[in-house]
Amino acid sequence: MKWIPRQVWRSPVFLEVVEINHQPVVEAHLLDISPLGTLLEAPCFLVPEEMVSFRFRLPDEDATPRLDARVAWAKQNASGVGRHRMGLSFLKPNWWLLRACRKSSMVAAVNAGANSPETLLTSNLQALERVTALLGKIAADIGALRDEVAELRGLVRELRQPLENPNLIHPRH
Repeated sequence: MKWIPRQVWRSPVFLEVVEINHQPVVEAHLLDISPLGTLLEAPCFLVPEEMVSFRFRLPDEDATPRLDARVAWAKQNASGVGRHRMGLSFLKPNWWLLRACRKSSMVAAVNAGANSPETLLTSNLQALERVTALLGKIAADIGALRDEVAELRGLVRELRQPLENPNLIHPRH
């Protein structure tokens, strides 16, 4: 099999998987997802090249879409029990996932316990303040450049006058 580098954006998520190969499952989650594949963490180990069908829950939706995939790689927990990680490659691209990925990325951070909504908001406000400060600096730089351009235009006018009016260079008596 030839390895092909990823060319599609992956979204970190924390989505509950409710069924694998038509069997209910608990403590299984998708950890990242793209239209071409996903990272599955589950208590059951899936063998590479195995075909798999699974259902998962999207945030704020009752529907549990079913997707079919091939196990691209699998990393078994060292003890052989507990959670295993598997990379799944979808049998066909699922471009509708782009919208679902964007919607769930903030939910994933909160659900995974990485950040509280307040922390995310504070972080976003701090980033906005940095952007505002940079824009202010850029505006000041643009203002300074405008002043310099105006000064250069004045110098160019002064230099053109003698060239445009030869009498200024060699006055006739």
